[in-house]
Amino acid sequence: MIKSLLLDEERLAQLNIHIRWLFILLATGLWAVCWGAQVPLPHVLIAQAIATLAIGNGLIWLWQKSAYANPAISIPIGLCLDLWSLSELLFLTGGASNPLTFLYLVPVLFAALMCSARFAWTLSAITIALYLLIYFFHLPIVNAHWLHQNLQLHFIGMWLTFGLISTLICVLVTWLMHSLKEREVLLRLAYRNQMRDENMLWLGMNAANLAHKMSTPMNNLYLLLDELRQNAHAEDAEDLALMRTQLEECTDILHSLRRDAKREPSQVVFEDAFAIHLARWQNLRPQVQVEWQQQQTPPTTMVVDPLLWPAVFNILNNAADAGDNRVEVMTSVAENTLHIEIINRSGSLPQAQLEWAGLSALPSQKPSGLGLGMKLSHATFEKLGGSFSLSNQQQGGVRAVISLPLN
Repeated sequence: MIKSLLLDEERLAQLNIHIRWLFILLATGLWAVCWGAQVPLPHVLIAQAIATLAIGNGLIWLWQKSAYANPAISIPIGLCLDLWSLSELLFLTGGASNPLTFLYLVPVLFAALMCSARFAWTLSAITIALYLLIYFFHLPIVNAHWLHQNLQLHFIGMWLTFGLISTLICVLVTWLMHSLKEREVLLRLAYRNQMRDENMLWLGMNAANLAHKMSTPMNNLYLLLDELRQNAHAEDAEDLALMRTQLEECTDILHSLRRDAKREPSQVVFEDAFAIHLARWQNLRPQVQVEWQQQQTPPTTMVVDPLLWPAVFNILNNAADAGDNRVEVMTSVAENTLHIEIINRSGSLPQAQLEWAGLSALPSQKPSGLGLGMKLSHATFEKLGGSFSLSNQQQGGVRAVISLPLN
């Protein structure tokens, strides 16, 4: 995204080079017409001026292709070359009486669009001075008799120049407006991502602080549970054992915050790793029926960030709660992208929640839910270069699709 925001200067430099080639072709064509019509002009000097402009533009074009390209330098040099060559051509072809003097507007327009205000004003002042100079000092285009017989040539030249200037202004302004709209979209996206990242940072800092505070009540619960087990009846032993398992799982989750902070992404076989994490999840939720369908062969090897698994199982938890503890999971690989589909066959989501799921914290229907799981998962998938979407099924239920690049 940042690269897209910074490419406009290079694109403007390339556009300037292309328009200069167009002007060289136009000048060459007009010179060829005048030569063929035997218009009395200094043809050798005109050819030299056009050749100078073509060689200079070629060198600038090669420079732009090299690793040392710098549009901030090449654009002003190119505009100065334009001004010099145009003044030379106008001096040789009648000075201010030449209808092509309108072309002086082109370097000024490009300077205003591409360069600093100081350079634009300086180039504009030089252009005005050169226009005045070629009014007094120039080579007459033809003798008086020839001019009287061919006055229409002057009007045709004025029309041609006006059409060229009008087309250039239209192309530049429309391209500039399109570029500004693209930049505005990118800036809005960058602002949204910045706000999301700042929000995630705030949540992370608070989560670490709350995890630290949770250690004291967890220790107290362990002590209370040990006392209850000493005086418990036999019929309560199974419930107390389950409480002990849940407490140990909570403790492991708190400790994983410290472990995962130092854990680096690792290369794994996705099917094997997913099966292990799915088995651990079902130990916590044995009442959930999960149907897993694998469509990829051979096994998929990929680099997995530790943040992926909590994000995926957040979605799985939501699907199990909404689908009456019945969930379908389908994994597949297409075009170097891993797709994870999580489907529950009951319930539906309103349109507003489908559009904003993962972009903002939504109210949770669970008694102890915070409404942050979907947002955290969405941010994680984007951080890993993937995407996440929700849609209602026609036959009922909700379908969640997670797409992640294998590289």
